[in-house]
Amino acid sequence: MSNFLDHRALTHDRVLIVPRISLAALQAVTSGDALAFIVPQYYTTADCALFTRRLLSFDRWTSYETGTGAEAIGTLGSSLFGCLGQEFCESYFDGAAEMMAAISDHFSPFAYPIDRVIRELDLVWPHGASLWRVNGRVCFAGLARMFRSGGAALPHDDRADIDFPAEETSASLDQLFINVYCSKTVGGGKLQIWDRRITDRAEYDRLRDGDSYGLCRDVLGEPEVTIDPPLGGLLIGSARRIHAVTACEGEGVRLSVSSFIQYAGDNRPLFVHS
Repeated sequence: MSNFLDHRALTHDRVLIVPRISLAALQAVTSGDALAFIVPQYYTTADCALFTRRLLSFDRWTSYETGTGAEAIGTLGSSLFGCLGQEFCESYFDGAAEMMAAISDHFSPFAYPIDRVIRELDLVWPHGASLWRVNGRVCFAGLARMFRSGGAALPHDDRADIDFPAEETSASLDQLFINVYCSKTVGGGKLQIWDRRITDRAEYDRLRDGDSYGLCRDVLGEPEVTIDPPLGGLLIGSARRIHAVTACEGEGVRLSVSSFIQYAGDNRPLFVHS
């Protein structure tokens, strides 16, 4: 366990190491008993090498604009976060189904990692799990991120109800992140989690570090836990808690497939999107 975790002021049971996705592990995160759980060998090293080749050979990678603080991060797919401030967000919803089909075709005959995660969530969660639909329109799931040397994610949280206010997003009680790690840089790229949730957009803006999207580390203090994700590992945790990725260092790329889980209560289905 110590290979993955650098704890500060928390006991080891706040980040669970489990052999597979389970109802108990999911409920530990949604209840707040755990910040996250890790399935260390969700995929083998050979799987990761194959997935990395498939992902990097896809021709639809994009990068964030200069000045965003995320210029060293490439993305494949789209996220609901891009809908912030837009009433309809046609670009996100119009291309979701086609992009997911294109990625699945590119991975064939192998299953795209997020498809496996959704299937296993559906098997263990009593009320099932599926792709999310907002206003009757399917959401994209399976965003891939490529961090080059110097690439980092500043402290932030993720909340669909703020990104895109709607009946479906307002019903969510928690938002969990899903990450499957396909490759890593020589150093850095560690996930940091603070045991703190932001109440609303006004509080978030008060904590922002200047004009950046990120929150001020001097105000936040040290993260509660720092995780060096294992290659091939699956990590699921609370995205409504503040989290960040430290700057990647050295050769290679930190490549992951990610999505979110919307949780609206133990007696409701889980919904997956990016």
